[in-house]
Amino acid sequence: MDRKSKHLFLKNAATLKESYELVKQAEFYTLIEDKVITCPATLQEFEDRLFAICESYYESLIGIANYVGPGKTVKRLVSNEMLVDLLIVAEKGETISVQMDPYSFLKISLEKDGPLGLSDSFIIGIERDRTAMFMLHAQNRIQVQATGQILWAINKNSIDTMQSMVEILRKEPISSMLCIDRFSSDRTLLNWLKSVFPKSDLNRVGRPSKVGSPKEQFVDTPIIPGIFSENKVCFPGLICTLKTFVKVMDIFEIDKSEPIFEALINEYLGNFPSYFRSFVYNTWIKTPSLK
Repeated sequence: MDRKSKHLFLKNAATLKESYELVKQAEFYTLIEDKVITCPATLQEFEDRLFAICESYYESLIGIANYVGPGKTVKRLVSNEMLVDLLIVAEKGETISVQMDPYSFLKISLEKDGPLGLSDSFIIGIERDRTAMFMLHAQNRIQVQATGQILWAINKNSIDTMQSMVEILRKEPISSMLCIDRFSSDRTLLNWLKSVFPKSDLNRVGRPSKVGSPKEQFVDTPIIPGIFSENKVCFPGLICTLKTFVKVMDIFEIDKSEPIFEALINEYLGNFPSYFRSFVYNTWIKTPSLK
């Protein structure tokens, strides 16, 4: 089946409203491969589906429709300047070309936890957890936990208690990165670090050892709570985690090819389909925008 045929299910919809309605109908599935929708099996299928839906949105939204869902409309799609420019081009009989970047569309959708319009698994091979709003306090917690997690992964024997980690977080350059002065008490930081502390419960007490603790006291690094739940992923939380990992690695000038770092990243991305894992790695780890 060629690329054009693969997205007929979107082309056949005259408006974005019809696209949304098709998604909810069982007959929609038969328009693709005469069987229930499956995850993309290859990079080519992933790109075909992503490009198809992005093309459909551009065609439906740019100057044609403003319907984005039941009872929901976009009141202003473009700036007045852009609208005038488009009208001038149209008056001259020239082709109106709108730059489309499906990968940028996917990146922004995941960062803002926006809808993809179709089933997540159909587009990216996994389902997202979009049930809870990603609030600022969650971002603060995840940044602290991710910083502790990467530092413990690199320095297990020299940071052998949670209090030792808090002391490191309160020192430069980490303190500025986390704006740690907002937390006058250590209690909040200790509570957040507890869930990612790589020690068994029996070894969580005591003062820091002068010679460091033996590796045997440490267990596998726990995944930050709230990112994965019931085979779904909270992407704003995952992206916050990955960005924090990269910031810490850059601060301490640690190469991202270090086996310890790769093993930690694999804990978060290891179950993703290979094509989507590559997209996530290249977008937020290899060449991240840290703003």
